[in-house]
Amino acid sequence: MHPPPLNQVALSQEDAGHIGTLGICSYVYSGLQCLGGVFGALYVGMGIFLLNQNEQAGWFVIGVGSLISLFVIACAVLSYLAAKWLGEGKNWTFCLIIAALHCVGFPLGTALGVFTILVLNRPGVKAWFEARKPRN
Repeated sequence: MHPPPLNQVALSQEDAGHIGTLGICSYVYSGLQCLGGVFGALYVGMGIFLLNQNEQAGWFVIGVGSLISLFVIACAVLSYLAAKWLGEGKNWTFCLIIAALHCVGFPLGTALGVFTILVLNRPGVKAWFEARKPRN
């Protein structure tokens, strides 16, 4: 007895190229976001400097810097996951939400987000994601 064939949908060559390019750009954008986390670390360093100068505002600056770093690193991890799953054809909704969030990061994030939304909404790409969804 042979199992039934899997639902296999092939991407057009153009869609596959666009998905690949968007995946690479998303990885690069994730790396750039990680570099943005360095600015939060600079705030933490300034806060430590202020504490060494007996300024109580140093604690506030450390707190703000820590929050900035955590937020930026969380965004970078989400962008990385979206890039990974975009290339694998998994989690269409997650990829679409992250693409919409990328639109806030002008100018690179906006361009990446808009193009990703456009490609994800193509019927062939939607069918490819749907076919790769695990069945229970």
